Amino acid sequence: MYLKNIVLKDVGPISSLDYSLPFDASGNPKPLVLVGPNGSGKSIVLSFIVNSLIIVHQRIYTNSEVEDGKVYKYRSPAYIRSGASFYFSDLTFEGDIEVAEWQLRATRKDFEASLEPRPTHKSWEVIPQDRTTADWSNVDEKRALANGLFSRNCCLYFPPNRFEEPGWLNVENLTRRPVFSDGNRIEGRSRRTVIQHSPLARNRDWLFDLMFDKHVFEHQTLQPQLANVPGWPVSSPLCLGYSGVATKIDKALNTILKLTLREQGACFRVAPRQQREIAVQRGEQVSIPNVFQLSTGETAVLNLFMSIVRDYDEADVTFTGLGEVRGIVVVDEIDAHMHADLQSSVLPKLVKLFPKVQFILTSHSPLFLLGLRRELTENGFVIMNLPECQEIGAERFSEFERAYDTLKDTAAHQRELAEAVSNSRKPVVFVEGDYDIRYLNKAAELLDRHAVLDRVSLIDGEGCGTLNGVWKNLDSKVGQTLAHQTILLYDCDVEKTKDEARGRAIKRRIPLTEENPIRKGIENLFPNSTIEKLRAANDRFIDVTPEVRKTVRGKEVVSPELLEANKDEKKNICTWLCENGTKEDFAGFTAVFDLLEAALNVGEK
Repeated sequence: MYLKNIVLKDVGPISSLDYSLPFDASGNPKPLVLVGPNGSGKSIVLSFIVNSLIIVHQRIYTNSEVEDGKVYKYRSPAYIRSGASFYFSDLTFEGDIEVAEWQLRATRKDFEASLEPRPTHKSWEVIPQDRTTADWSNVDEKRALANGLFSRNCCLYFPPNRFEEPGWLNVENLTRRPVFSDGNRIEGRSRRTVIQHSPLARNRDWLFDLMFDKHVFEHQTLQPQLANVPGWPVSSPLCLGYSGVATKIDKALNTILKLTLREQGACFRVAPRQQREIAVQRGEQVSIPNVFQLSTGETAVLNLFMSIVRDYDEADVTFTGLGEVRGIVVVDEIDAHMHADLQSSVLPKLVKLFPKVQFILTSHSPLFLLGLRRELTENGFVIMNLPECQEIGAERFSEFERAYDTLKDTAAHQRELAEAVSNSRKPVVFVEGDYDIRYLNKAAELLDRHAVLDRVSLIDGEGCGTLNGVWKNLDSKVGQTLAHQTILLYDCDVEKTKDEARGRAIKRRIPLTEENPIRKGIENLFPNSTIEKLRAANDRFIDVTPEVRKTVRGKEVVSPELLEANKDEKKNICTWLCENGTKEDFAGFTAVFDLLEAALNVGEK
């Protein structure tokens, strides 16, 4: 059951959101990660999604975890955006299943008396005249479709206050043995729940069921015909292994466990009858006698992805593999309680295992976002920054920028730069970014200017700010002591930067090419014909601000059309140009090679 579109109007800090959820060319959902500082509306967005799922669940099942007629999310005028008179939400799931909600500051009757025009959404009419709030859905009209979607898809929400008490604190978890799950099915009732607070005990019991099914019903044997062989009066069955749904699920869960523990030999095992527990085995040895003894972070990761498989297994479908698990999984603060390695490496790998699950997540972790980019590529997931409701790239995530700026200011980072200079056997050229290095290497190949780059070591200075920090620490005396010439090469748009020298350290700025359409960054070196190629290849590459005409003190002033390389697409632009660019496209880089050559010649005098 996929969410297709969400509309929020004047909810908390969010002014307006009308967003179609992202899907790839194959129709699989892309993970959506909501980011932003505390109070930006991340949990509020999730609350509307979860509440809508609960409302659909209530209409289908008589034993929904939230009583029919009640709401999971509290409706209150306190959530109306400051200065607004109402908030409105409208969520559309696949099959055009729709759930809407209104909250007014006054009764509908008083509201309509002063409102022009009246809202046109069909849900408006369900608000009683003397009430200020109501929810609406078309689930009753689409009950069969909704029931089919719920019964064939996983549907889970992991709230921010989910937790499992550690083994040393919760003696009951350590002493309670796993039990077989209740397998009764009653029409109109569901064994599954949407909200997952502490699912480890339930996951353990379900895993116990799986082990039983695997070893009792899926044990494959062969009975050889050996009656006529001398000395073999009785034939003995041969074990061929296991085959069936439980075996497939067991294999999938062990894949999740291996990734979580970063241990290829890890697997689940049922302990002997006298100590009946679900244990974790590494190689031939039981390393964790009870699954409740895992660390908090490992438990959080394992619980999340085991619950997805469990919920899908309990649906009316036959499990065939992790890649076929389908549904929606909403997680608030997915990185909570997790070590850096779990955030950056393990979580992204596990998300990648479920391409047909629609993950809608919130996160404060730059490491998780960078890990997702590494596993899924830049276009494999979407980051939405709240409350602006804008899609951004991982490196534009404000918390990433703050964390990275702090890192760059540390003594360790400064030492890395100093070591790079001292260890180099050639003159060192600091550039503003990795893309600059890729462009220069490609240009040298096309323009036959390898001789220039062969004379230097190119180093990614990681931004204009870092180059400024390097220059600040290179006074004239320090500059004289450098073992090699050091060149700081700035992009054309860095104002207040002039050519300077401090001993063997010099500063240069790439000259601005006035006739080229892009005025910022190294992309200024590409002519209009190249920019047109980029726009034709992908309309996301180049941002366009149309020509603006205005009158200033009685005179018409024309601001020409402005083109800029989209910040989130710079990597993709660089990749496209390095793969498809021609000598003519890179001709502007001749000025950079000439500049470097002249600077090197000055340093050798």
